[in-house]
Amino acid sequence: MITIALIRAATIAETGVSVVEMDSPRRNAGSVRARWVAQWLCRQLTAASYPQIARAFGRDHSSIHHAVQRVQASDELRALALRVSARIPEGAP
Repeated sequence: MITIALIRAATIAETGVSVVEMDSPRRNAGSVRARWVAQWLCRQLTAASYPQIARAFGRDHSSIHHAVQRVQASDELRALALRVSARIPEGAP
C-alpha cells in the first residue's frame, strides 16, 4: 500500500529537498515544487482526503487543493511527479 510517508520520501529522494524544507512554511521555488508534487501524488495514489494530506504536510486543505491544480496545469510538474512515482516501490507495504 502506498502511503503519504512513502510519497514524501520518494519526493525528497528525487528532488533533494530536505525533510525540514518539505515541512517548512518557506516558499522558495525548490521546496514549493517538491511539496506540490508530493501533495498531488498523495491525492492521486492514496485514498487520503485533502484534510488528511494537509495534516501530513502541516498545511490547510485549501493549500492541497491549490497544489493539485498547479500540478495538473503544468507539464513540467507532472513530469517531475512521474519521476517521483517511479521511485515508489511496486507493491509497497
